[in-house]
Amino acid sequence: TSPDGNTTISILTFVPSIEDAGKYLSCRGQQQLIIDSGIEDGWRLDIHHVPLVTLELGSNLNGSTIREGVDVYFECNIKSNPWVYRVSWRHNGKILHNNPSSGTIVSNQSLVLQSVTKSRAGLYTCVGSNQEGDGESNPVQLDVKFAPTCRPGQTRAYGIARLEIAEIRCELEANPTDIQFSWKFNNSDNNALIVELPQNQITTDRSRSTLSYKPTAEYDYGTLLCSGKNEVGEQKDPCVFYINPAGKPDALSNCTIQNQTTESLFVECIEGFDGGLQQEFIMEIYDMQTHKLVSSVSSKNPVFIVGGLESGLSFNVELYASNKKGRSNVVRLQAFTLKSAEKRTATTTTIPFHISPMLGALIGIVAALMLVAIIIVIVIRFRNCGSEHELKAHDDEGLSLSATQCTANSADKTNNEPNMDLNGSVESLEEKNPDIIPQNNADEYYQDDKHTFVMLNNVPERSYPRAPVPVLIGVGQKSDGQFAQRSIPHRGVPFVIYDKSIPVTEALHMGDPSMTELIGGNRMFPCLQPLSPSYMTTLQRKQRQFIDPHRSCSAIPLQRRVNDEGVGGESASINSRQNLEPC
Repeated sequence: TSPDGNTTISILTFVPSIEDAGKYLSCRGQQQLIIDSGIEDGWRLDIHHVPLVTLELGSNLNGSTIREGVDVYFECNIKSNPWVYRVSWRHNGKILHNNPSSGTIVSNQSLVLQSVTKSRAGLYTCVGSNQEGDGESNPVQLDVKFAPTCRPGQTRAYGIARLEIAEIRCELEANPTDIQFSWKFNNSDNNALIVELPQNQITTDRSRSTLSYKPTAEYDYGTLLCSGKNEVGEQKDPCVFYINPAGKPDALSNCTIQNQTTESLFVECIEGFDGGLQQEFIMEIYDMQTHKLVSSVSSKNPVFIVGGLESGLSFNVELYASNKKGRSNVVRLQAFTLKSAEKRTATTTTIPFHISPMLGALIGIVAALMLVAIIIVIVIRFRNCGSEHELKAHDDEGLSLSATQCTANSADKTNNEPNMDLNGSVESLEEKNPDIIPQNNADEYYQDDKHTFVMLNNVPERSYPRAPVPVLIGVGQKSDGQFAQRSIPHRGVPFVIYDKSIPVTEALHMGDPSMTELIGGNRMFPCLQPLSPSYMTTLQRKQRQFIDPHRSCSAIPLQRRVNDEGVGGESASINSRQNLEPC
């Protein structure tokens, strides 16, 4: 109540439960001194909670009598506010999905399992989900009754010696597990010879049975058949065990080194037939250099790990299987431990290099071919160098003579002695040169040229040796101001102009009146040097066969005549003889 007494407040702390959902909660106040003065207010409770889910088998099913092959369905009852937005089903904690092809049908709050098998046995739950969370139902055990079957993973082959008692164990899966066992023996493929073994050799413990079997003769080796039955029915396919004469185990196979470190090795193999007896696997490690046993490891499985080895060594590894009857063939491997960091920096291992005979022969053939190729290249190079040297010697001889003479004429224009000596040497060369036709005997020249023309047409083509023929033209100024010219005529040879001070066209047109002006300008006439060899080539001879040796040169342009005849004698003498000289 407030201090002034006009206000009264009442507070209620209330924790509703799911059962209070839908109930009406109200508060009523009344002044006792005033009749009919009470007032009331309240609201209906809307309780939100995680779904409440319950699971049960179909109403017409008896969970204790469900056998293989029947259809089973579950019903999921849900109480939820707000209502669930998803319903899921779980088998042994794994979510089930709708899959009609495999016999699983999920339909909202129902689960149907068609033609159940023993693999469908287990715990089933359903889960409802809303905004408040997931609510899982109570688990329901589906107990599927089925006839006995063989448990997988059993030993199926036994090696037994004569008069040796062996314990053959047979384990079955069944529901219920109260099983009656029976053992039968068959020593051939003919089922008519199957013999049932006496019960005094059999011991049974619910779903497990053990047979004490002792072969006494050769026909006691064959196959043993183990089967059982329970309240559901008899076993359809019996368990088969093979009884073989005991022997040594088979050798290991596919042995590989899985890992190797500085001090350990890891080797793994695949086991073979154990010979009918329990076998053991052994790995022995020998030093490759000393052949001493370093380590020996035995194992029930063909997996070996050995440590404590010295680093940086090579080993021979021997692996085999062993049982009471002996040991298998040995499988050999070569392995090594890695070098430690210290030894890698301190020592180096020299690996010998071996060359096989085939590789040596191949190397020898390749070396011989390379040597022959080198010799051929050297011979070709020497031949080419010889030809080039001969050409260069010929060209250099002609050029050096011309260059020397040009230098002499330019050095001393007033001295006539060098020109006279040069003129004399040129005349001597002219007399000895068979290609120069004497100018004072025209009839002889015609006869000789005609004779040569006939010989060229009749004689087979052949090559002539090179003979350098220097050709010089010099123009100098005498002391009295007049110009003197010395030349060696040479027909049919083009020239090279060495003095670049005069254009080529001016030098060739020697019959031009401007020649006097050119000489009068104190400019030296250029030296000319033949480019072509001094002998006539095959192509030139063929071209000359079609030229009349007695045709007058007057029909040939002046420049052609200058090139054919050379520049020789005085210009006046050239003009005076243009009708007398042949082409």
